[in-house]
Amino acid sequence: MGNLTQPVVLAVTGEQSSAGKLLVSASVSAFILHQVFFKRVEVDFRPVSLGAGLGAAFIILVYCFGFLLALASSVSFLLSLWVNMLVYRLAFHPLKHFPGPVPAKLSKFWAVKKVLDSNYQWYKVALSLKAKYGDYVRTGPREILIFDPEAIAPVLGYSSKTLKGPFYDSMEDSVNTTRDKEFHRKRRKIWDNAMKTSLADYAPRIEDFTDKLIARIGRHADQAIVLNDLMIHYSYDVMSLLAYGKSMGFVEGKSTDVADSILKNIMDGVYAIGLLLHVPWLFTIVTTFAFAIGPLKQWNDWSRHEVDERREVKNPKPDLMTHLIASTPDDHAGRELLFSESRLIISAGSDTTATALTFLFVLLSLQEQSTTLANLRAELDTVFSKPSDDKEAFSCMRPLPMLDAVINEGLRLYPSVYFPSQRVTPAAGMTINGRYIPGDTIISIPAYALSHDPRCFEQPDEFIPERWTTRPELTINKTGFMPFMTGPYDCAGKKLAMMELRSVVARIVKDWDWRVIGEEGKKWDREAWFGGVKDHFIAGAPKARVVFEKRV
Repeated sequence: MGNLTQPVVLAVTGEQSSAGKLLVSASVSAFILHQVFFKRVEVDFRPVSLGAGLGAAFIILVYCFGFLLALASSVSFLLSLWVNMLVYRLAFHPLKHFPGPVPAKLSKFWAVKKVLDSNYQWYKVALSLKAKYGDYVRTGPREILIFDPEAIAPVLGYSSKTLKGPFYDSMEDSVNTTRDKEFHRKRRKIWDNAMKTSLADYAPRIEDFTDKLIARIGRHADQAIVLNDLMIHYSYDVMSLLAYGKSMGFVEGKSTDVADSILKNIMDGVYAIGLLLHVPWLFTIVTTFAFAIGPLKQWNDWSRHEVDERREVKNPKPDLMTHLIASTPDDHAGRELLFSESRLIISAGSDTTATALTFLFVLLSLQEQSTTLANLRAELDTVFSKPSDDKEAFSCMRPLPMLDAVINEGLRLYPSVYFPSQRVTPAAGMTINGRYIPGDTIISIPAYALSHDPRCFEQPDEFIPERWTTRPELTINKTGFMPFMTGPYDCAGKKLAMMELRSVVARIVKDWDWRVIGEEGKKWDREAWFGGVKDHFIAGAPKARVVFEKRV
């Protein structure tokens, strides 16, 4: 009987031995993979292909060893990989000496949790980190958040040796999102030339849209209206004309169901961006499927259709898209670039301007700003009294001291973009203000924190437009003011944005009074409103209900 069972026992023992070797091999493979690959290669922009590779490996294991053993081996591999990663990040990583929360050193999901815990107010989380840890804070396994004003030039300036960070790989390639410096240099030159030659032609069209905006205000005079909606409709109409040669029709109430749906999806999507920008590899997965089969597919398809129609227009009015089409190869890559940049024009140029306008009108409505408002109106009454052909008459293309000071101070206090643009240090590392930062480190500088830093501005949390005119001593370090970013990657449309801001602010302030009111039967709570500003890539102003009255 013993002789009969011996082969069975040997077989079972052999299988157990093989299984054990496979599990050990899986663990060792994970260790080696971490040492030679994950420590050295940026994988944030390859999550789909990496996941497909791991899935294929699992299928092969199932085929060779059966499901249970394949599952056990996969668990062994992943556990070993995670343990190796966590130990390395905590104890052996080049950034181990930088201060920061311990969970942040282990995983960026700590940042995701903080976004949720703070109700999408990461900018406040960042300020608390600065207060606790100083100017250089480790906020991720390979990430440093920098609050030092001296870092602006070496990180973001024209001579910077840094590259854009992995977040931009999760977005469509365009002049604004590309990580290729040479491609950006060439494409940005096209954009700059296009802007330069088309702004003068675009100024009357901006004024036409402002006419429609004011007409809408007139139709709702003495009634409560949501300021945020008013401004987002205006800015989307302006930018859709720039991108496609025709307006979406929001201001006049002529938008289509498709346009309404697209706007809603974009507005809803900012929350996902505010959450997932901290984990670019996950953001890449989400955007890949969102554009293919998800809610952004409609936006994708519609914009393609609009660009194709725009290309067929004979003798179009000069605008940005005219120049982009003329300067882009008519091949698959060129068409994809145009599709992407048409969406960039709208998404980057609409929400930001609308947010800035919302903050400006709420700030100017405050009782303590009555003198500021009076001074601004005195300036505007003078320039609007000039004949239209007078060189000193109002033009949205021409700066005005008080008007621009008010706009700049609003942008300083509440910059439209809260996302601190990512950069990656060169392989050799870099020294900033005497502090060495290892190579291949993701670094970022939060514009909101810098614009509220007393090293840059006196009374940094106060709205004082005079710091840009008669009280320059209140501005200590102007480099801390970067609402349109700075350096080679600054906003290509900043001059156009200023034209929109000047037009809307000037013409409403000149002819209208307004006040912010609370919800039905409630008093407006200014502390709750300003305290409720959210951070989802762009600044998220709480809903502001206002009543406009004709100025007398």
